[in-house]
Amino acid sequence: MEEAMKIWESMKKEDLFPDSQTYAEVIRGFLRYGSPADAMNIYEDMKQSPDPPEELPFRILLKGLLPHPLLRNRVKQDFEEMFPERHVYDPPEEIFGITMRT
Repeated sequence: MEEAMKIWESMKKEDLFPDSQTYAEVIRGFLRYGSPADAMNIYEDMKQSPDPPEELPFRILLKGLLPHPLLRNRVKQDFEEMFPERHVYDPPEEIFGITMRT
C-alpha cells in the first residue's frame, strides 16, 4: 500500500484524477490491509473528484466497513443520497458477529 500511495500522491501533484476503478482498488487495498481510516481518506478524495463517483467504490467500502458501523453509516448515507434508486444490503448481525445500527 505504501507504493500505491506514492503513485497516488504523484497523480495528485500532476492534477490527474483516478477513475472509479482506481478508487475502488485503492479503497479495497486499504480495507484488506486493515486501514479503514486510509480507506476513508481515499473516499473523501473520491467525493471531491471532478468526475461524479460511481457505485462500485461505495459498495466496496460499505462491505469493508461492516466491522466499523459509524464509518459505514456515514458512507451509506452518502450512497443513498447519490443513488436514491439503489439499495444497501445490511446483513443480519449474526453473519458477521457485529451489531448494525442505522
